[in-house]
Amino acid sequence: MTNILLAAVLIAVLILIFLLVHMSDNMNRNVGDTAKLQEERLDRLNANLDQKLSGSLNAVNARLEEVHQGLGNMQSLAGGVGDLKKVLTNVKNRGIWGEMQLGNLLKDMLSPEQYGENVTIKPRGGRTSRIRY
Repeated sequence: MTNILLAAVLIAVLILIFLLVHMSDNMNRNVGDTAKLQEERLDRLNANLDQKLSGSLNAVNARLEEVHQGLGNMQSLAGGVGDLKKVLTNVKNRGIWGEMQLGNLLKDMLSPEQYGENVTIKPRGGRTSRIRY
């Protein structure tokens, strides 16, 4: 009877060992599958991040190119302003420029009957003089 009882306990222990080994294998497979899923997810996230970073860098490069072109335009404009300053430093040239601007403004805002050019005026003394431009 003890032999039968011992055999039954031995069989029960063997079944438990078999179940533990089987459960351990299942757990190892689940852990391996989880690790593979995490690696795949990480690879997708890295690819997505690389794509977004490259897009952002391309946008920044395009903006920097636009800024560079704008700076070139501003430098040429500054050169033109310097040339205009040289022209307008002379008092006579500045006066001629002002008269031309005033004439253009009058022509744009008034009809020809509302203003006159090179008009003779009478000073208080009665003498007439002619303004020349």
